[in-house]
Amino acid sequence: MSCGSCRWPCRACGGRGRCCSRSRWRWAWRTGPRGSRRPSSAASSWSRCRCCCAACCSARPGARGTAGLRLGAIALVLPLVSFALGSWRIASLEHETVRTVRVGLVQPNIPLLWFDRPAKLERLREPSARAETEGAELVVWPENMFPWTLNRPFKRDFSDDDRVLRRHSLPTLFGAGTAADSDLYGYNSVINMAADGQVVGRYDKIYLVPLGEEIPLVDPEWAKGLVPGMAHNFRGAGPGRLVVRPGPAGSEAPPIAFGPLVCYEDVLPAFARAVAAQPGGVEAFVNLTNDTWFGATAEPWQHLALAQLRAVEHRIPVLRAVNSGPSSLVDRAGRVVASTDLRAVSIDAPVPPEHLVVELELGRDTASAPTLYARGGWLFGHVCQASVVVVLALLWRRRRSAPA
Repeated sequence: MSCGSCRWPCRACGGRGRCCSRSRWRWAWRTGPRGSRRPSSAASSWSRCRCCCAACCSARPGARGTAGLRLGAIALVLPLVSFALGSWRIASLEHETVRTVRVGLVQPNIPLLWFDRPAKLERLREPSARAETEGAELVVWPENMFPWTLNRPFKRDFSDDDRVLRRHSLPTLFGAGTAADSDLYGYNSVINMAADGQVVGRYDKIYLVPLGEEIPLVDPEWAKGLVPGMAHNFRGAGPGRLVVRPGPAGSEAPPIAFGPLVCYEDVLPAFARAVAAQPGGVEAFVNLTNDTWFGATAEPWQHLALAQLRAVEHRIPVLRAVNSGPSSLVDRAGRVVASTDLRAVSIDAPVPPEHLVVELELGRDTASAPTLYARGGWLFGHVCQASVVVVLALLWRRRRSAPA
């Protein structure tokens, strides 16, 4: 037998018309000459061989070569198109820059379980002063590094030895524990202090680390009685937006709207979308974190890599102040343009405090120029789930229709 369309000998059945499945035989029986129930042997053979036409044609040497060339061309063109499109998009982002602000990221390298509070505070002050002499216009301290719990509401800087702005006079975003006198538990907060010492904003962390910051399901006091090392905090009310006017007191520089992300909140895309979707939008994310718990492992670098995705998703930069590194600046294209090293800090082997002054390029806010991901990123997970269901359904259908 030969293929009805190309006259090539059928390799699947050896040209004898014996390659048909039982279902194809039944089809041929129903469609015999003149609608009869009994097909002729010629019709049966032809219909059996017809089912192999696709296999017959694909078995030809020329057909196999053509298909291989097509697949090779696609495999070559797709990466080139992706690279060209990405290069064009990154280049277009550089033209969006409207202004540049110099930011000092403080990395105090404070060891865990170190209870010398005045020394802790000095490790924050000294690199802040050095950042100011290098031209920084605002300063960022890591998560919960201020050594004392602040009373809520905390309205302005102290006037004694505990002052935040003792050795520098720039607006400062810093992490601290806060609690009201009547509260049984506190909050993990970010304080927005202006250059004159006035507190102009605060954000309370929402996504708390289980057992380390929040005891779920059971009475916290009962759990803390069993395991004294556990802690419990209140959650914040919602996403924050901190507006900072860079420069010393009296500066006329335009303010910057930051979206604060504390600890691992910068690895949560849905929460970052909620922060970016606030009225007025944000011009940059700022992440205050302490990865010292993990030591000199891969986790701090993985944390940084996940934070880079937030910059790509919303096309705004990400500032990261990390206690023991890597403190870094991620630009709108997701590239790490400046970073400190990861330090293995301990009480027995102290590491000097560090700082990093970076050029923060600002060009858009998430309200006036939301990205496609900001608009419809919530659909991504549902599309993946639906795709899995469709693939499973097709596989099930193919299995049901396979010949016996």
